[in-house]
Amino acid sequence: MLNSSSRSWILVACFFLAAVCSSMTSVAISVHFADRNEGALVVTGTLLGSALAQIFLGPLLAPLFYRYPARTLGSIAAFADVGILGVLLAVPSPPVLIAGAVASAATSTLVIPAIYTTVQQAHPGEDADAVLFARLDTARLTGSLLGPLLGGWLAQTAGLSAAFAAEIAASLLVAAGFALQARTSPTDPLAAADSFTARLVRAPRLLLRNPACREALGSMWAAIVFTSIFNVALVFFAVDTLHAGGLGYALLLQAFVIGRLLGSRLGGRVPAPRALGWLVAAGVLMGGGLAVAGLAAHLLVAIACFTLCGVCNAVQVAALRLIVVGAVPESTRAHALSTMGTVNTTAMLAGYVVGAPVVHTLGARTALIVAGVGTAAVMLLGVGVRRLRRYFV
Repeated sequence: MLNSSSRSWILVACFFLAAVCSSMTSVAISVHFADRNEGALVVTGTLLGSALAQIFLGPLLAPLFYRYPARTLGSIAAFADVGILGVLLAVPSPPVLIAGAVASAATSTLVIPAIYTTVQQAHPGEDADAVLFARLDTARLTGSLLGPLLGGWLAQTAGLSAAFAAEIAASLLVAAGFALQARTSPTDPLAAADSFTARLVRAPRLLLRNPACREALGSMWAAIVFTSIFNVALVFFAVDTLHAGGLGYALLLQAFVIGRLLGSRLGGRVPAPRALGWLVAAGVLMGGGLAVAGLAAHLLVAIACFTLCGVCNAVQVAALRLIVVGAVPESTRAHALSTMGTVNTTAMLAGYVVGAPVVHTLGARTALIVAGVGTAAVMLLGVGVRRLRRYFV
């Protein structure tokens, strides 16, 4: 018989495979359609469709966690992904790909919170949360680092269908990973009996009533808007400001990803009672890193700064997640994690919308400085220096 530790490690491994295949398929789609007339439409449509699904469909699906165990919902969503990918494998046309991206993003709003919640239920206790979440973050980020390499290779050698087939296999493994977990039932029968509207607003209401959580979510939302300007400016900063070309852009991008991977391990050391302090400190450091990279305008300095920014970004996510799960009862945690994802995606989309005119008007270098100063400022102003001291002293 498998013990709880073995079961959770199986789910972590499945999460890694899912992250590999998801990012692999995304890159394979982009490469496959890059040299076609509809290429830009497909890439933009899949990215926008995925974001909108997380913002609008995710909140509508999240109340299901009150009626069904996370393990059950995760399995169902993984099997739904198999069906979606099967359709894409059979009919890989642009409209079907965009619709599939929307549907797959919707199922991910169930799978990801279900994985985090199921692993957490196997090891209850506040002290274990940070370590467990760090394992999952490391698996996800490592998979996201390897996936694009495999996606580009598959698109060039085996074609798009191979990427879809690999992701189907990964989704089946995720469903099997959920099936191996211990059986649980919804932990709050009263919440399950509530109306759909009551269940829909339950987690957001609890999060907003908690002062620390309210401050953290508000500050983080504004900070993500500013840091998303960095995502828009990065390619222009590498090519036009640093004159580093495509290779320089890849180095800067990978520096940030490697930093996030390193930071996911550091996130396991964040103490839950001081998570707000860690969140703000990481935000200020990240903002400083972005600003210094823009001011220095040197490739090596930028690589070092973006690595630091990646570390800080991962620590921010880890700290915010601890604040969110600590603000709600166990029965509401999956819904709360889904709400956190929706908030972050909304901010990211807003940042992309704002980022284009900022980069166009100010230039990539100045936009990077604005992103850094803005990130640091909103994190400090959102919590307040006085309140912040209480979390460190």
